[in-house]
Amino acid sequence: MERNFLKQSISISHIGKGRFWFAVVTGIIGALVLSYFFNYSREILRLMTQFGDLLVLSEEEYYWSDFFFSTLATLLGFGLTVLIWFSGKRSRRGRYRSRFVVTNGLFLLLLLLFCLSRFGYILNFSLFISRGYDGHLDLLAEFSSLGVLLIIYVFLNFWSSIRFLYKTKYAFFLSVILIGFISFFINKTTAIDRNIVNNYYFSGLQNRFDYINQEIEKATDKGVLFSDSTRIILRKKYSERTVHMVRKLKSDFQSSKAITLDWLVIQKILIHNLNFPELDFSRSNAQRWPYPTASELRKQWCLQEANSIERQLLFEILQEEIQLLNKPQFGHEYHEKQWTPYEMEMDMRRRVLVRDMEQVLEGFLQLREEIAPC
Repeated sequence: MERNFLKQSISISHIGKGRFWFAVVTGIIGALVLSYFFNYSREILRLMTQFGDLLVLSEEEYYWSDFFFSTLATLLGFGLTVLIWFSGKRSRRGRYRSRFVVTNGLFLLLLLLFCLSRFGYILNFSLFISRGYDGHLDLLAEFSSLGVLLIIYVFLNFWSSIRFLYKTKYAFFLSVILIGFISFFINKTTAIDRNIVNNYYFSGLQNRFDYINQEIEKATDKGVLFSDSTRIILRKKYSERTVHMVRKLKSDFQSSKAITLDWLVIQKILIHNLNFPELDFSRSNAQRWPYPTASELRKQWCLQEANSIERQLLFEILQEEIQLLNKPQFGHEYHEKQWTPYEMEMDMRRRVLVRDMEQVLEGFLQLREEIAPC
């Protein structure tokens, strides 16, 4: 009777040679398919964030996600292998244990896939895609330890199922080496070009980036330098830091302090690229206008020295605002124009911004006529 309770050592002969190798091959193929699925799903979800500012991962975050997905795919493939191993015919006593192991493993596989899909979906559509998101969530710092714990748990869970029926001896440590090797192989073979999404998104914004580079180069020739972080902020459309720049400059123009040359350059770029926060249509036109009004520009003109570069930039800012407020003629040529997606978006944002702003435009036109040192 005692021999019936003794567990056999795990071996190919006990599992069955055909079943053993069929399960191994199926597990490896399943791991490859899952790794491709995880990587392409990540890029598809990133592509959906283009309705705000595209989610661009750092190199460290890319390496971590590739490692996590390849290792998890390998472990899920290993779980599929275990399910096939234990799904064969057994004695009455072994049959109940096998069913328990198969049910537990299948539940874990489906639960992991469901949780990953929901986790990615919720984060993407509730946070990453929202306008104003500016990298508030540090994926590497917040989730790296959780990912490692998840990988360890999945691996130990499947091995606990094996130990439920067999003596493992050195097979456990051998599997660690094999899974590590297969994970590395899958990581190298299933990696996809992450620049495809980036290039697709940024190609539509090339005019925007060219203008930023042009203005920064002109400012550099005048002795004004900008940090890399400032360039990144200016390249974004809806991020929190970009909107904060617009509001800060609006507040600075309302003050009685002369604005420095670097901030005037930034103001010109923000106007040209139509960076502005959500508009409050319950306020009057002048109060709703997110950029400096004619009176605020006049005040700054008086604060700057005569024939200075600052005054030249103030006049260019005035020209940008006038050009922005001058609505196009809705004639035949306007409707026949071949609009790019970027031009369509900018035109739509401009229409929202300039609605009922005739008085503001009149103030700018009057200022352009009378502008002179005070």
